[in-house]
Amino acid sequence: MKEFHIITVGASIIKNAQKKMEAGLKGNEKLSDEKFWELKINDKNFMNELMKFVKNAPQENSAELNTFLRVVKDKIPEDVSVYLVSTKTKIGEICKIIIEEILKDFGYHLYTGSEISGYFWETKFDENFCTREEFKK
Repeated sequence: MKEFHIITVGASIIKNAQKKMEAGLKGNEKLSDEKFWELKINDKNFMNELMKFVKNAPQENSAELNTFLRVVKDKIPEDVSVYLVSTKTKIGEICKIIIEEILKDFGYHLYTGSEISGYFWETKFDENFCTREEFKK
């Protein structure tokens, strides 16, 4: 039986790396600091270290992988397709890249996921356009 999973990507990978001070993170980096994370996403050493951190213990270091891998534990990876949804932020992009790579390595089929507005990008509430409505779309 073929399965299709939609996974919303959060910041658990970064939060866990900060908590354990892995991949060169000190634990006090603001998740909303787009300039800082843009530098990090372009830093190959950081991305490689973060990838190693997650690959070392995917279920422990990623909430998204923890849930997904438990659900598909006895399934054939080729029969499982995944669609990732993340925020339009550098943190979302970093975590999505890491999760995509790991799922590909495990043999799951990935669809190009979409991005929705991040909460700290909204400077004022607009009933016609807000994160909640974007998520519904």
